[in-house]
Parts: sequence; C-alpha cells; structure tokens
Amino acid sequence: MPIQSWKFADTIDSDRRDRLNEAPAFAEIIETVRGGMNILCAHIDPSKDNPPFSRAVFSIRVSDQLFDWVFNSVNGFRAWFFRSPYDGLRQNARMIGELAPVLLESMKSTTERHLARDSLNSLSAKVWLAECGNEVCQDCAGCKGEWEPPKDDKPEILNGRWNLSREANAKYGQKAPRFTKLRVYGGFLNEQRDEWIPMRKRHRAQQIRDLGWS
Repeated sequence: MPIQSWKFADTIDSDRRDRLNEAPAFAEIIETVRGGMNILCAHIDPSKDNPPFSRAVFSIRVSDQLFDWVFNSVNGFRAWFFRSPYDGLRQNARMIGELAPVLLESMKSTTERHLARDSLNSLSAKVWLAECGNEVCQDCAGCKGEWEPPKDDKPEILNGRWNLSREANAKYGQKAPRFTKLRVYGGFLNEQRDEWIPMRKRHRAQQIRDLGWS
C-alpha cells in the first residue's frame, strides 16, 4: 500500500534524502538486517512492575544506512504503522519472526532460549531503537542506548500527520534519528506463558500510527 505523503525536510542532506526515498521493499530490508546484523547482547529482563513476568531483550547493530531504512524510510516499519496499526503490527511480527532464529542462537541456556522463543512470539514483541535510560543491564556495553529526546521541535519527516500534531510524543515521532543500534523486545511472560502488557503500552500501535512514537 503506497503512502501519498511522506517527505523529508531540507534539513536532511540531499544524499541521505535520496537514499531514504530509494529504500528497498520491507521484505528486502528485513533480509538485509538478518544477514548483516551483529548481536551485541541478549538478556532475560524481569519486569520491575510485575515481577512474575519476564521478557527477552536483544540489542543488535546494523549500519547507519540500514537503520535509516528500517526506522525512517517510507518502506520502514514506522511507515507501516502510519498506514494503519494493523499493517504495523503485521510487519513488526514479520520482522521479529525472520530475526528470531538467529537471535535465539545467542541465548546462553536451553531454558532461556525457550523463554525467549515464546517471548518473541508474543503479541507485544517489538522492534525499536535503543533509548538511553532503558538499558536492561547498566554494565552491558551492548545495552547502552543511543537515542535521547531531541532538543528542538523542527520536523524531519513530513507526512501530514506527525509533523502537524500537537501531542508531546509527535515531537519525537516527526524526527528521523540515525543510529546503528536496534533493540528487539519480547513480550512479558510468566512461567505459564501468560502475557502481560503494561497499561501504558496497550495502545502502542495506534500511538505510533498517530504520532510516530509511543
């Protein structure tokens, strides 16, 4: 499904704008991530808000060009949420499903691998950038975040929705950050494999559709 309005501000240099506008199809982007990613770390992350529940979290490194395609391009996964929450969820699950077999190989034990497999198969599993302050392990270099809140409100993605919204999170969503780390989060599960979704994330797909951020 094409997007009629998805442009980049002139504050982004023309070479980068060209590369973003010429991004390959999402299936090809996923395959490139799968073949070229470097797994920096893998953790089982117990919930601080609901201790019986834990999730798997992986940090991966890709090239800054590939990060740009994944996160900011008209064919990237945020653009699929822009199309609709359902398209975003479907493509998010598709990406995690393709990456999961490689990610699971990095787990230390069979028990952790089984939990991680189920966690990645959960409805709330997601791919996102590496935010500073959301590290699973403060002493792990792989977990170290890259993204911090922008210092200005100047839009970089001009799609007629995020850049026009007055909501606070749109200040983040309208930006086109360029880094090299992605995080893959599984859903929170207990020993019975019940899934727990924090209240603030229950409407995440709709929030990304409306604001570009959650």
